[in-house]
This record gives sequence, structure tokens and C-alpha cells, in this order.
Amino acid sequence: MPTLPNMTLPSNSIDATEIYQNGLFAPANPPTSAEILNGGMEQVNYTGGANSIKPYMMDIGTFARGYSASFSRREFVYAKQLNSNYPEQPIAVCGLSTRIFLPFECRCIQYGWQAWFNHDASAYQTEAGAAVSYEFWRYKFSLLSNTTSAGITKANSALTGRLPYGRHLIDEDFNENNGNMEEARWYYVHKTGLLSESLPRGYYDFKLEISANILRPPTQGTGSGAAAADKNDQFIAKNKILSGTIWVLALR
Repeated sequence: MPTLPNMTLPSNSIDATEIYQNGLFAPANPPTSAEILNGGMEQVNYTGGANSIKPYMMDIGTFARGYSASFSRREFVYAKQLNSNYPEQPIAVCGLSTRIFLPFECRCIQYGWQAWFNHDASAYQTEAGAAVSYEFWRYKFSLLSNTTSAGITKANSALTGRLPYGRHLIDEDFNENNGNMEEARWYYVHKTGLLSESLPRGYYDFKLEISANILRPPTQGTGSGAAAADKNDQFIAKNKILSGTIWVLALR
């Protein structure tokens, strides 16, 4: 096994990247960094036959690394926090967003998330028989938001969906459920995916974003309700995320 080399930096300034790449981790033969502490074993150190290296001989994390985080506290997103341009003005859900460090170049990653949404959304009509305007909430899982490729764009599209309306409003009067959101329309969503692309070592972001198409009451009504409010949804529509999990598995 080679000896531990001295650290040699190319410049006189203090730079974290330079220290890391030239002193701490720079695999090479002969060795030039402290990475040799990982063993520095070469083919000449191995004299066994075919299939003599068993799985238990490998350190945990050598060929695969995983990450998982869960929460059971409530997170809230209110419609008044959002812009009416829902595709371009989302809000990230903290419990379902993370940054991971990938310590090796991987050939594919598996990922997924799950969450239980309790949201408010209505179907509006100015009067009975009039055209109906439907509210909804949109969720979008952004994979590797600091990296772009055709495969990543396609993967992001596959993890996008909507949460539908669950109450009906005619001329500012709710005509079902006394204005309460239908509980059967509260969705438990579970999404998974696989990206078969080579990714270099480094940091990667995963995040779930929420946006909404929450409408104003369409006109000044004549029913028992108050005048049309100048705010999103007169019942202050919100989306509660009661629990959830986000996970990532990288294969070398």
C-alpha cells in the first residue's frame, strides 16, 4: 500500500475546492491526496479466483446510496400566497424538498414521494345553468432542478398532477355540503420514477412544488352571500399537507 502523500496546492490563496481536489480527494496512481486512506488496493493486491469477492466484503454504500425523509406535521399553503399564473408561480413544500450529496458517479437513480393533501377548491357558476369554472391545485415534483436534459424534463412531466374541486357554488351560495370540501376529494398521492442517466458526483435538488388555480367569485351575486370578494376564494382556500415522505436511491 502506498504512503500518504503531502498536500500540494497550486496557488497561495485559500480555496475550499482546491483543498478538496488536491489534498483530500483526488484518486490517482501514484496517490496525490488523502483519498489513499480508502485503501488504495490495486489488482496486484488481489490473488483470488473468479467470484471470490463476496458482497459482505464490500463497505455499505459502495454500490448504492439511499436517502429518505418523512414528516407528520401539518404544512399549509394558502391560495392568497400564490399568483394566478399557477404554472410559473409555485411554492415549494419544505417537508417534500431536499438536497442530497451523491458521492460517486451513478448510472441511474430511483426516486419518489407520497403525501396526503387536504385542499379547498370549488366549482363556480354565476347562476344555475351557466358555464362552470373549476378550481384546482397543482403539484409538480422537480427532479434535479440544477441539471437539465431531455430525460429529466420528461421525468418531471410524469410527476405532475392536479387536485380537483370538491364543492359547488352557484351565485355565491354553496348548494352542497354547506360549503365544506367533499372529503372523498382529498387525495393521497404516491409517485415514483426512474432516471437512467449517468450523473457525476455532486449535490442535487429534489422538490415538490404546489400552485393553484383558485378563482374569485365570478360576479356580484344576488344570493344570501356577501358581495363578490376581491380576494381568492371567499372561503380562503388552502391546501394542508398532513404527512409525507421523499426518497432517493442512487445506483453506481
